[in-house]
Amino acid sequence: MKKIFDNISLDFIGIDLSAPNKVKYKWFLEGYSKSWSTPTSRNFLNFTNLTNKKYKLKLLSSSGNDLWNKNPFIIPFEIKTPFWKSLWFILLLIATVTLVTYLGVKWKINQLIKKQKILELKIQEATQIIEEEKLLIEEQNTQIFKQKDLLEEQHREIKQSIDYAQLIQEASLPEKKITDLIPDSFLFYQPRDVVSGDFYWWREKDDFILFCIADSTGHGIPGAFISLIGTILSNEIFHSKKLLYPNQILDELNKTIQITLKQHLPNPKIKDGMDLSFCCFNKKLNKLYFSGANNPLWLVRKKDTELINNGKIIPPNYTNNDSDSNLFEIKGDKQPIGLHAVKQHPFTLHEIEVKEGDELYLFTDGYADQFGGERNKKFMSKRFKHLLTLNNGLPMQKIKTLVDLNFTTWKGHNAQVDDVCVVGIRF
Repeated sequence: MKKIFDNISLDFIGIDLSAPNKVKYKWFLEGYSKSWSTPTSRNFLNFTNLTNKKYKLKLLSSSGNDLWNKNPFIIPFEIKTPFWKSLWFILLLIATVTLVTYLGVKWKINQLIKKQKILELKIQEATQIIEEEKLLIEEQNTQIFKQKDLLEEQHREIKQSIDYAQLIQEASLPEKKITDLIPDSFLFYQPRDVVSGDFYWWREKDDFILFCIADSTGHGIPGAFISLIGTILSNEIFHSKKLLYPNQILDELNKTIQITLKQHLPNPKIKDGMDLSFCCFNKKLNKLYFSGANNPLWLVRKKDTELINNGKIIPPNYTNNDSDSNLFEIKGDKQPIGLHAVKQHPFTLHEIEVKEGDELYLFTDGYADQFGGERNKKFMSKRFKHLLTLNNGLPMQKIKTLVDLNFTTWKGHNAQVDDVCVVGIRF
């Protein structure tokens, strides 16, 4: 007999030597069966799902003549409750699970407490670091505010100095307007900064009107210093030297600038100077005298007239097909006022016969060098020439408005790259 939990298997055999194949069996399981089983030749039994109690298995066998044993073969057995279903095991299991759960929860709580202590320690350390950093930041903020106040004070002082430098520079420029000397004229003067490296200068003596514009090295305060020196020396030369012709004035100005900036000494520290265009107009003879240091003179007149410079006819430098005017360019000498890399020579004097309606323009390079337009390129001299020749014949104040508007439009949102100074005169 095999017992698997509540399943019972039994094997048995009845012996009949004469007809072993005709042996039959029937059985009755007391406590389970209600009646004897039907006869069968099967010699094994399987009982499943038996409840936990005592049983008696009764077996009868017969040979082929249907004669059955009078006394059954009895096999008593008992199905006991499995240990895992017993109360003691269930209680032990509950106790074990409870204990394991308790120990697990306690271990988990201990781990959480340890993590909490570690976290609290880290928080304390982080809080301490934050407090230290806060104190450092507060100290830095205090220093920053002190530096801010100091910078604001320095900025205020610098601005006051620059504003006062502007007043000094403005005071050094001519009191009279160019229109006081020549009515149909204009000055377009637009410094890049508060003070400018460009300056203009004019005076009147008897039948002569002298005027020039200059572009000092650099811009801002350094350029303003050079322009102030140039203005003072120009006044000194005009009043003390009594010179009228541009070439003589430029030669003298070149000499005095180099002496003032100590450029005549070996290894000079200051190599600054200026480029300028200088003119003298003889109202009585209607003649214009010009000398230039790197800068030219432009003269616009009708296409059907020629220009004579020093007795020679010169061709126009620019012809505008959209107007009836030509532009003539009289170039200055390729040397500055001030220290030069090569040996300097006396400045050239140009004598020009002026006709009524001629338009003369002097300018620094700031206008043509301004970046802007759709492709953010320099304006260039060619566009400037086109603008002036296209509007030839208009009143000079109207041309000034166009020059100003064109510069602002071309510049757009770009920063101004240099000081700008343009003088226009109609004879």
